[in-house]
Amino acid sequence: MVRYFNSGKNGNNANNSAHHSNRLLQRLLKVCLWSSLFLLTACTGGSGESTVAQQGSNAQQLPDEPTTQAATAVNYNGPDPRDQAVRDYKLFFWDEVTQPTIGCAGCHMQEGSGTRWFVRSDNINTAYDDTLPVVSLADPASSSLVDKVAGGHNCWVADLTLCRDTLIEFITNWANGAADTSATELVLVAPNDQLPSGAITFPDNASLFSTTVYPLLTANCAACHSDTVPVAQQQTPLFAHSNVDTAYEAAKTKIDVEVIEDSRLVVRLRDEAHNCWDVCADNAAEMQAQIDALLPDTADPVDPALVTSMALRMEDDGIQASSGGRVETHVIAQYEFRLGEGNRIDDRSNVAPLMPLTLIGDYTWQKNWGVTFNDGRAQASVNNSTKLFDELSGTGEYTIETWIFPGNVTQDNTARIVSYSGGTEARNFTLGQSLYNYEALNRSSVTNTNGLPALVTADADEDAQAVLQHVVVTFHPETGRKIYVNGVDTNDPDDQGGGNFYNWDRDFAFVIGNEVSGNRPWQGTMRFLAIHKRALSPEDIQINYDAGVGQKYYLLFRLATLNANNGDPDSFLGFTVSQYDNYSYLFSEPFYIVLGQTSVPTPFALKGLRIGVNGKVPTVGQAFATLDMTVDDTSYNAETGAPISSRGMIVGLEHGADIDQFFLSFEQLGNDNNVFVEATYDAPVFTGSGLEYSEIGLRNFSEIRESFAQVTTIDSSTAAVQQTYDLVVQQLPSSEDILGFLSAHQMGVTQLAIAYCGEMIDTKAARDAMGITLDEINGNVADEHNKPVADWDAEFVDPMLNAALNSNLLVQPDLATAKSLVHHLLFTDADGIAEIDAVNNPTPDGLARCSGPGCSGNTALAAKAGCAAVLGSSAVTLQ
Repeated sequence: MVRYFNSGKNGNNANNSAHHSNRLLQRLLKVCLWSSLFLLTACTGGSGESTVAQQGSNAQQLPDEPTTQAATAVNYNGPDPRDQAVRDYKLFFWDEVTQPTIGCAGCHMQEGSGTRWFVRSDNINTAYDDTLPVVSLADPASSSLVDKVAGGHNCWVADLTLCRDTLIEFITNWANGAADTSATELVLVAPNDQLPSGAITFPDNASLFSTTVYPLLTANCAACHSDTVPVAQQQTPLFAHSNVDTAYEAAKTKIDVEVIEDSRLVVRLRDEAHNCWDVCADNAAEMQAQIDALLPDTADPVDPALVTSMALRMEDDGIQASSGGRVETHVIAQYEFRLGEGNRIDDRSNVAPLMPLTLIGDYTWQKNWGVTFNDGRAQASVNNSTKLFDELSGTGEYTIETWIFPGNVTQDNTARIVSYSGGTEARNFTLGQSLYNYEALNRSSVTNTNGLPALVTADADEDAQAVLQHVVVTFHPETGRKIYVNGVDTNDPDDQGGGNFYNWDRDFAFVIGNEVSGNRPWQGTMRFLAIHKRALSPEDIQINYDAGVGQKYYLLFRLATLNANNGDPDSFLGFTVSQYDNYSYLFSEPFYIVLGQTSVPTPFALKGLRIGVNGKVPTVGQAFATLDMTVDDTSYNAETGAPISSRGMIVGLEHGADIDQFFLSFEQLGNDNNVFVEATYDAPVFTGSGLEYSEIGLRNFSEIRESFAQVTTIDSSTAAVQQTYDLVVQQLPSSEDILGFLSAHQMGVTQLAIAYCGEMIDTKAARDAMGITLDEINGNVADEHNKPVADWDAEFVDPMLNAALNSNLLVQPDLATAKSLVHHLLFTDADGIAEIDAVNNPTPDGLARCSGPGCSGNTALAAKAGCAAVLGSSAVTLQ
């Protein structure tokens, strides 16, 4: 159900249109805000609680983690609720905020220190009366109680947005008064009116930059941020570049045009003392003054000829799209990755004990709610992880639900996406990725302590893809494990069947993005994670997949001119809007709605819809510019309005979701028109010179395969090399153009070279055909590894190079240089001495050298490595 409330204020146009013109006021407000946050965060502290899993010898120590909230549960012992309204209040609000994880009872019980006793346990009716003045049942998000906690008042976790959203959910459920809250009611509220206004923009050229910021940068930052220093010493961005235009473009990325003191050029000096040339505070002030001199004092005006809507900002004016419709009845841990900064991910489940995660290693927050793991992980403490043991042991079943974006399909060895484990050889459960496969490991009465055998998706299906996917693992004691991708059962049978958790270990730790030992990294982005204590049904999983993921808002653009002409009350054009990534927004599913009306009061023409941002209408990418329609009652619905288009479009992010201001522009809206002239561009002039191409070309995938076969005398249809070729063929060069060569191509070439060399070295007939006489390969003893370099040359290096290198060409690798490179690989150790020397080098450690026990097979290993280095080099892969 959708409800409508009009809280719009039509008298705020002047204030809102001045948003960009008074930068000084904004700066002061922001300073005050950060000061408040500093005071709040200064009160928190670490508990010193261990995050090391007790099982597994390769587990790693993590930093101390803040303790979770602990408080005493409240028992009600007063009169019954006087009516249904109070009963709803108790069920959906009082019972929630008195939970130990929330902890409001510490101050807001009767005789408590709080100003309002809204969780008093002696009279629920009085508590209800005391709560009403601080909540808005019509618009829960605007409740003063929500504002208080969102501002930092006794938020029970580090993420203030979690506390805010949780209270909004409690108040919303109370207002709805329905026990089943899986489909949360959406309330569309008319936003405050604001006229479209321009934005502060950079000057068109570097002229002013060259006399303001640039001199400071070149005088004090050129030792690292300039092209004039050695490449190894350069630090990007090169804002002290010798070319002022290049420097200007680089400096723009470190300047905040809205709040100058938040510019990285200023913050690095003021707050981080980064290479100050004198007193850091003075240097920061000097840099800030020059940036202020660079930027204009007033915003560019909006074209008065445009027919526009009123304007909105996504975070300030957007209505959070309902997360209702998700099946969450049995969720015991949930992570939505909303915070966008710091090293902590809070558990949003409100199931005690909360299980926050500590981020360590190489990770990146995504502004559209998510964390990208490069070589890092997020891990819970062992103590808090016992929640999983206690809850799941009790039910004997579970669901791991994720929205993930794998970084690639080349990571192997069961890269850990989600794991509850004690190391690489002991776990309770794990969801992992190996190439195109997802794997589910679960310790039970029918598997071993490492959760093996694993349930693995079929190779042919290639279920794991480097795209956003909804990946779910369920376990049920009767049917065992199932894997679902994008709402669909992969139909991979669990041959082990069900089982029980009698052998689970409560001393393991919950971790995402890696193993607790830190040596099974998964590369990719996690955008949502929930652990359910029941195995979700296929229908439940489909519902949750349909609900989608991430930060979504409804933006209701008031059509002020249409309202004035038609006399329609509260007429809006709405969009579903989300931050698509760190660089853009997604606008989709536009609809027309008149709040509180069951029909369109007056049909009107709508033509040429475009989305503007910060006072300008981009000339490209306008997906709705071709619209030409009449909006009437034909498809109007009182709750959802009239759909305008099923398309979506990307709008570039300029300053951030809290600052960027959006508006709509029309070629025709009702009786108002504006002729929009499409931008014209001069046709490029063809000079006839074309691009310069290299005279050197690559061998393509099939040519590389046959070249390797020719050099090694191993037939390309041999099973081992054919299997490797089928695996890497899409990673090999497809074009002879050397400008298209990528590092990924070289990785594919290397894998194929290793396969051919392995077959050649292991096959005596192939070695004989190439003239390789390292007979020790099939009968190793320690002394045979340490033969002189001259013998290695005669028996391996020279035959290998003669087979691989071309001859009688004007341009080809130098044989002596190539041999020295192979020598370096095989013989040179840390001390630089290649030969055996009883005095100076009695125990050589080059790749071809070995002494003592454990040397069996070392000659073969060294020969394969030397072969692969030659075979996979440009000597063979270039035309």
